[in-house]
Amino acid sequence: MPFLALAQCAAVWLFFEGIAVNTTNPDRALIWYQVSALGAVCFPIAFAWFTHQVAGPLRLALPLWQTGIAITAMFVIAALVSPLFVGGVADTSRGYQMVLGLVGRGFVLVFVAAMFALAVFYAVQLKRHANSDYRHRRARVLVVTAVLGAALLVSYLPALGIPYYLDTVWMMVGFFALAGYVNVRYRTGDITPALIGRQIANVMPEPLLVLDRNGQVHQINPAAQRFFGIARDAATGRSARRLLGQDALRQPIASLMEGRAVDDFELEVTDGNSRRRTLSVSCSAVCEYGESPHAFVFIMRDISTSKATQEHIRELAYVDALTQLPNRAGFCESIGRHIEQAPDTRIALLFLDLDRFKLVNDNLGHDAGDKMLKVVARRLLHSLRKDSAHRSDDDLMIARLGGDEFVIALYTSHDLIQVRDICERVLRTLSQPIDLGGQEVFSGASIGVSHFPDDAKCLSSLLKCADLALYAAKDAGRNTFRFFDEQMSARSRARAALEADIRAAVENQDFRVHFQPIVDHRTRTIVGAEALLRWHHDQRGMVRPDEFVPVAEEMGLMSMLGDFVLRTACEELNRWHELGLTHLNVAVNISEHQFRRDTFSSSVQRALDDFDINPRRLILELTESVVMNGEGGTRDGVRSLKQLGIRIGIDDFGTGYSSFSSMEQLGVDMVKVDGRFTRAIANDDQASAVAQAIIGMARNLNLQVIAEGVEDEAQADRLLRANCSFMQGYLYGAPMPGEQILQLLRAEAPSPDQPNPTLSLPQISTTRH
Repeated sequence: MPFLALAQCAAVWLFFEGIAVNTTNPDRALIWYQVSALGAVCFPIAFAWFTHQVAGPLRLALPLWQTGIAITAMFVIAALVSPLFVGGVADTSRGYQMVLGLVGRGFVLVFVAAMFALAVFYAVQLKRHANSDYRHRRARVLVVTAVLGAALLVSYLPALGIPYYLDTVWMMVGFFALAGYVNVRYRTGDITPALIGRQIANVMPEPLLVLDRNGQVHQINPAAQRFFGIARDAATGRSARRLLGQDALRQPIASLMEGRAVDDFELEVTDGNSRRRTLSVSCSAVCEYGESPHAFVFIMRDISTSKATQEHIRELAYVDALTQLPNRAGFCESIGRHIEQAPDTRIALLFLDLDRFKLVNDNLGHDAGDKMLKVVARRLLHSLRKDSAHRSDDDLMIARLGGDEFVIALYTSHDLIQVRDICERVLRTLSQPIDLGGQEVFSGASIGVSHFPDDAKCLSSLLKCADLALYAAKDAGRNTFRFFDEQMSARSRARAALEADIRAAVENQDFRVHFQPIVDHRTRTIVGAEALLRWHHDQRGMVRPDEFVPVAEEMGLMSMLGDFVLRTACEELNRWHELGLTHLNVAVNISEHQFRRDTFSSSVQRALDDFDINPRRLILELTESVVMNGEGGTRDGVRSLKQLGIRIGIDDFGTGYSSFSSMEQLGVDMVKVDGRFTRAIANDDQASAVAQAIIGMARNLNLQVIAEGVEDEAQADRLLRANCSFMQGYLYGAPMPGEQILQLLRAEAPSPDQPNPTLSLPQISTTRH
């Protein structure tokens, strides 16, 4: 198009100038010269347009175009109506020649200046693109073309009064030869924005639409035609709402009109196969010279597959695979969003833990446990929601946090009576028997309840409060529920402080081992001692074992502390034997964690070897819970200890569920009558009968019996009449440090001629600690 315009300007210029020269009428010659001047006047602006399209935008294109068009328009008007441009004609031997007026002479100067300005511009480009052969050659041809175009004004020399006549036809031919060469060689070969845009649109895999301001399709690329299943002719000129939806264009076009960017907004559409697809759409506005947008480009990317993948990943990240309930991450994300969106809402949080679930896993296997969790999830959904097909709704959310822990969030406002009714409904539902492959089990649950924002202001604190209430429900006997109160928080803080102090005591080696004498009441002689773990805290004073031992067990520290007690007891026993008291025994309590450890037997053997101890003088006391839990493992563990020559005792006998038959199978050597029976034996006939039955049956099985917790002579006399002479308690002495009991034993150590000592007990304080 620019080349055609340039050719038309040149044709008008030369054609009508030739007619004017050869006409015989001066008036007509004047008219033809005026028409010829129109072509000459438009020639510079047409050449600038041509080079602009071929070589790329000129610098300061907008003001140059505006100035050039204004000057050209002025000269066109002057050439048509004003004698100042074509002042007249002169009769010469070569025919009528044009005489330029004042404006015409100005035009000659402007013409030459414009053409040489373009030549200078491309000369600069010639130097700038010296490293690019392609651009260098193009700029060189354009320089020559511009100079040759300026030289065409030689035909105007006679009009300026210079009698110099030159035929410019060949000059014009040369000009257009070079211009045509540039148009063919470089216009099609250069990578112009228009060419790039067309090629990219045709080959790009993403659908592309070009819309006008009315939302009608102006262009559609092949990818969009394939995606929407529509031909180009059928889409062009029609509203894009047919393809993208009724309301899809309103917001992005409004944003583009206001100058805001629109990137990657998601749009749901229907493709040519009537399938719902998700597109990520980016839009840009088409503007020229700072004007308001008059077209919009929509580039669309099909993200349906990636959206499905993201949804699947989210499913894996936020949904429990076993029960299909939200998991901990999904629960926290959902309730956190709910609190953020409605900070004034009230939420009741029910923290639920199944009772005796561990027994199901241990006795029936983990497959049965998984099946039980699925049943519990279904029952919770069914009992709390009519539509159990959804995992959450506006009223509540049920999630599995892990293991046998579930949580129920009640989003709507519920008073305490309503929450209590829901807790009771859940407990009734979960108390029903569950069939696990022909085996019916009864689980039940414990529930802790906290409220937002009354009990806590954030999710983590809300869960912690519900967890504290859950532990209170378990302490209350399980299969019940408890609401959180501040006393639970105080107990929790006290527990946390105790845990910190225990850990510090372990690091600082503040734990000590004390020994309480075991006495033959008939002879009032010491036959041994029990090694007991003691802890004196700087602020707490002497901390009772029943306060810190359960906490240390839950912290996983009792195995280490138990090994410390065992080795300390063996070291003290070695000292006693060095005094010649080789008949003395030492008893050590063994925790379940310590006993279940695979390396426990080897650690006992190492302690015996390190301190040269006779294994028969070491008694390891197990609790009844250790004997009852895991019979096969218990039997193997006791057998390995018996093979070392160690004697086994049962501590606190009579408080659990163990039987004499099971102890006989295990090869137990000794039982200890629990202190509760001992303390009640003097004035409680029922307790006395239990104690006498234990002593009698143990004697019949040739088991040694020791009564612990003896505090006065009346208790000792009743035990002695029941045929139990070995006793332990504050009547004979409180637990004392190793040095103190060693001094006691050293004072009564036998002489070489007294191999069988009879130790008399000194007056020992019965103050408990």
